[in-house]
Amino acid sequence: MIRFVPGQTYEIEFDYKVDARDVYKVVGISPSEKVPVFSYDLNRPGKCRVCFTVPSCTDFYIAIMKQGNGMLIIDDFGIKGKLMQ
Repeated sequence: MIRFVPGQTYEIEFDYKVDARDVYKVVGISPSEKVPVFSYDLNRPGKCRVCFTVPSCTDFYIAIMKQGNGMLIIDDFGIKGKLMQ
């Protein structure tokens, strides 16, 4: 599990391919905050690059959400920023 530091700013980046629109998105979520910190639709092949600041919580995570049928391929995933040990 990747552990993010509250209050820190991060950038995630990865290359991806999808075979269907409106199926996948990457989201940054904190259940205690009750709203997504970010949401990025993965509608066509390309590069995802998202900058975000983690809220003051310890339950923040990044997830790939799927609604429907399709295939997603992710490559060269990277995170810029200070992570918890």
